[in-house]
Amino acid sequence: MTIKTKFGTACFRKTHGKGYYTISSSKEGKRGKHLHRLIYEDHYGPIPKGMQIHHIDGDTTNNDISNLQMVSISEHKRIHKVGNTNCDD
Repeated sequence: MTIKTKFGTACFRKTHGKGYYTISSSKEGKRGKHLHRLIYEDHYGPIPKGMQIHHIDGDTTNNDISNLQMVSISEHKRIHKVGNTNCDD
C-alpha cells in the first residue's frame, strides 16, 4: 500500500515488529525515513537525539499530528511495556 505525501511516496513496510509508512521516493533527501517522524518535524521542528515519536492511539498508520507525541526512548519503552491498552508491544 502506498500513499502520496508532500515528502514523496510513502510505502507501508513492516519494521520493528510493526508496520510504518516509510518514504520510498526521495524529496529533500528524506528517502527511507518514517513518515510519522517527517510529519512531526514538519510541524514542530527537528527531533532531538534520544527522542522518539509515539503514536498515542497505538495505530502506526494514524500519522495525524494530534496522534504524535515526542517522548524519550526510556519513556517510550515504559509506555509499551506497561501494557497501555492504546498501544501494542
